[in-house]
Amino acid sequence: MRRFAPSRSPRPSSCRRRCWFFASTHGPGGAVAETLVISVVIPAHNAALFLAAAVASVREQEPAVAEVIVVDDGSTDATAAVASGLGVTLIHQANQGPAAARNAGVAAATGTWIAFLDADDTWVEGKLARQLAVVAAHPEVVLVAGDMAEVDREGNVVCASVMAAHGHLDRFRALGGAPIPRAAGELLEANFIPTPTVLVRRAVVLAVGGFDPALAYGEDLELWARIATRFPIAVVPEVLMRRTRHAANLTGGGMETLRGLVRVGEAIRRWPPGALAGQGVGPDGWAAARYLDLGHALSLAGATREARWALRQSLCLAPSWSAARALLLATLPGALARRLRGGWGGADEGVMVGRRRILYVENGIGPGGALVCLRHLVRHLDRNRYDPLVVTGRRGGVYEELARDAPWRPIRDRWVEVAGLKGRLATAAWPDRLAGLRWLCGQLLARLDDLANFLPFFLGLLATAVRFRPHLIHANNEPLCNRAALLVGRLLGVKVVCHVRGQRDAGGSLSLFYRLPHHLLAVSHWVAGEIVGLGIPAERVEVVYDGIELERMDPAADGMAWRRVHDLPEDGFVVGLVGLLIPWKGQQLLLDAAPRLFVALPDLHLVFAGGTPAECAGYEAELRDRVRREGLEERVHFLGHVAEMAALYNGLDVVLSCSTAPEPLGTMVIEAMAMGRPLIGPAYGGAAEMIVAGESGLLFPPGDVAALVAAIVRLHADPREAARLGAAARARALALFAVEEHVRRVTAAYDRLLPAVALAQVAGEGGHA
Repeated sequence: MRRFAPSRSPRPSSCRRRCWFFASTHGPGGAVAETLVISVVIPAHNAALFLAAAVASVREQEPAVAEVIVVDDGSTDATAAVASGLGVTLIHQANQGPAAARNAGVAAATGTWIAFLDADDTWVEGKLARQLAVVAAHPEVVLVAGDMAEVDREGNVVCASVMAAHGHLDRFRALGGAPIPRAAGELLEANFIPTPTVLVRRAVVLAVGGFDPALAYGEDLELWARIATRFPIAVVPEVLMRRTRHAANLTGGGMETLRGLVRVGEAIRRWPPGALAGQGVGPDGWAAARYLDLGHALSLAGATREARWALRQSLCLAPSWSAARALLLATLPGALARRLRGGWGGADEGVMVGRRRILYVENGIGPGGALVCLRHLVRHLDRNRYDPLVVTGRRGGVYEELARDAPWRPIRDRWVEVAGLKGRLATAAWPDRLAGLRWLCGQLLARLDDLANFLPFFLGLLATAVRFRPHLIHANNEPLCNRAALLVGRLLGVKVVCHVRGQRDAGGSLSLFYRLPHHLLAVSHWVAGEIVGLGIPAERVEVVYDGIELERMDPAADGMAWRRVHDLPEDGFVVGLVGLLIPWKGQQLLLDAAPRLFVALPDLHLVFAGGTPAECAGYEAELRDRVRREGLEERVHFLGHVAEMAALYNGLDVVLSCSTAPEPLGTMVIEAMAMGRPLIGPAYGGAAEMIVAGESGLLFPPGDVAALVAAIVRLHADPREAARLGAAARARALALFAVEEHVRRVTAAYDRLLPAVALAQVAGEGGHA
């Protein structure tokens, strides 16, 4: 560790790399010189991959800092070993969270000023020099923060200025580094301080008590506001740090964020009386607004008991008509409450009003990858910027789980099972007895589908949109599936983003639906090419890979325990096809290969893991009947929908994609790669785009049974190759499919589509009474 040793007679020309800085400060005797000694505190939890870059950015600062303190907060990776080789002061503690880690660093510091940095962030060149210039010009200031930029894994700029994105930059430029008037009130309206930019007097942090370790979210906001109630603070309106977005550092939205802000509100209420005097906000009023936000969200999510508790707390702290009405609605039966509320998400009943309201519409065939990716998207939306409302055409099971992540409303889209009738028509012989009869029957069924299924859903969606007043509609499926969302957007003059996850049966006049969205998000380059092939301008099509919560895909999940639950032999060779039981997923192709595979591999077991949409119940029956006829019941297993996906993947020796039509992307392909499993897929569509043949998996010619058999036998014969392919697949998945990158790309599309006028309107919309 570097130690501070100041010269007795410093010269300005020799100050550049020293560990101190002179500034004038005002005391009882007038202006005096102060020597600034800077200690850097870096909390680190499982940050071995990033820590060296963070420390290097500190070492490049001029003037140099006195010491770098890394607090290892119970890491289970090589964080401590990396830190030990960086010449820093290393403190070990059990995992207690960033608040306790920063407090430990401050307590151990020898400097008069503390600069905070997170282990996965970096400072820009000249960061400290710019802040020290503010301290020299305004010696009364005890805390100086700054702006930050965000970059992706490749270093590409995602957001050039977070302050500009949130509308703060011009205001702080006008101040020119002077103390911020009413700073605590400004912070509580919108936290404008990125903690890794903060330079603060150590004595001040100690005087106010440091970070509150009881707060898991918002602990930095609470401390900065607490300091601002007693001391002047300032901002350098320039980018002082870069944050690299990755799966572990995205601050999620949703209920936990709202609950965290409630706890911040309770902490603020414990401040000394009058602490917020003159700040334009009161502790009870601010806390009441946080309880109201939480109560609204819980009520819309169906958690009425907790919603009533939160709303009662809001009323007790600061009575308001909004809280009283919300409490009344949360007390009434659900149907009556919705009727009185005037629908879901009205202007003053929506969660976190003043944000951009996004209406998500999921109308796919069943609970497959599209629904999984939608949950990941809405779960990670920045609730400071967006209010989501999710509408689905189905309910029950995994659809109801959406309510954990965002306000959710099901609008039934299937009153008559027309798909089943079409299936019966397709296999019937009687329509061929009269020329044109089959075509006529098909048209009648199509019109029945329009009247009995599409029209009620369209009208329900239209009514919901009128009440919710979205700034943008996000259709989560192909334009043909989501034509109701596209038409509602056009009728109401609302921009529509369409998430295209495949492209089939869109020839002729049906391709016109692809012209209705204002922007199309394609899940792969193959899908993008299919869309452009329909005559859609390329500039309206953008490739955004699906995002997976990689941190939730536990590579250590117990696959053997999963095998025992499903009566699969622990010493067997288990190969699984993961996906909905629908014809084009290729289950029949795998059964075609089964006889050869069972001869070549006596220990082989085949697994079909995935639910069955109602309209494909007949297809599942065909599969099961075939397995019985061919005497394969002991070695072919139907598992249905599986919730514990990590254990499933770890229980499989090989994961298959056998799609007989090009897979747009394939969530299961991404998940299997993220779990580091050996993967075999067809050499077309999204699978060929995701899998690098021979490097991160194996590809076989589509529909080629012999090639499929050969690929499976190859991995059975060479476990080392299988392990190598799995490891390479995981590395590729971590680089391409992190959910935070997906969210960043999707929300960037939102921002481009919403005009400046609309954004200004959003910023100016009301708050809570």
